[in-house]
Amino acid sequence: MKAEYYDNRDYAVAKLQWSVPKVGKTSRLDLYGEAGKAVRECETVIAVLGINKSIEREGQDRSDILLPEDQQEFLQEIYKVNPNVIVVLIAGSSLAVNWMDEHIPAIVNAWYPGESGGKAVAEVLFGDYNPGGRLPLTYYKSLKDLPDFNDYDITKGRTYQYFKGDVLYPFGYGLSYTTFNYSNLKISKPVIGAQENITLSCTVKNTGKKAGDEVVQLYIRDDFSSVTTYDKVLRGFERIHLQPGEEQTISFTLTPQDLGLWDKNNQFTVEPGSFSVMVGASSEDIRLKGSFEVQ
Repeated sequence: MKAEYYDNRDYAVAKLQWSVPKVGKTSRLDLYGEAGKAVRECETVIAVLGINKSIEREGQDRSDILLPEDQQEFLQEIYKVNPNVIVVLIAGSSLAVNWMDEHIPAIVNAWYPGESGGKAVAEVLFGDYNPGGRLPLTYYKSLKDLPDFNDYDITKGRTYQYFKGDVLYPFGYGLSYTTFNYSNLKISKPVIGAQENITLSCTVKNTGKKAGDEVVQLYIRDDFSSVTTYDKVLRGFERIHLQPGEEQTISFTLTPQDLGLWDKNNQFTVEPGSFSVMVGASSEDIRLKGSFEVQ
């Protein structure tokens, strides 16, 4: 145990900090008192873990994307005694929860859920609400997979648009208590002019036994651009609610603004050539593919 004092520019801070000591062959779970007792006696463990403003906030960069070490140890000790664990993850950014992903049966990403967060999480856990949220960012496996922090050029491997490696959870990812089938992709024209719009549609069906929301996502790729550009980019999405067995046709319209790029002369233009179309449930879970030409 130690006491620390420091000056945080605008105000002084004094903190009493400690860490759980090593205990040799004795289970570390014994150090957690009532929590350890509950884990051994209960049928299912709901562990609320994550980070807060002491780790992530405006004006402070994170040094890693891991859970705090004491939380990692606590979770692993819980799992040794009772593997029926649900983790409620509290955070506002990406976390490399690789061990958790491999071992824990269920993870609910609650972000910073606010005053009604407890009720919302409980409704998801007990099946009263079928979740339909999707990740607005990529969850990477390690900082080692990313370029140097001071290199702001995203084309060197940042975001779902340019990252080449294997991710933990892709952009647009999310689970549901039901399943959805995608079919019947239609593209209004095989060839369009540079200043024309083009319409795409597909059919989505709830093939499970529970009503739920699906977020249908449209990605495109300029197959032969004259400058470095995205491997894929989101150009539309729609959240729909379907009863079991119900299906719906979803339409998207791509405009010249969606297809254009800034060329070597710093002019925004729609270049001629092939464009790939990808429709799916995330940036990696692509269900339908097609293409069209721009003249």
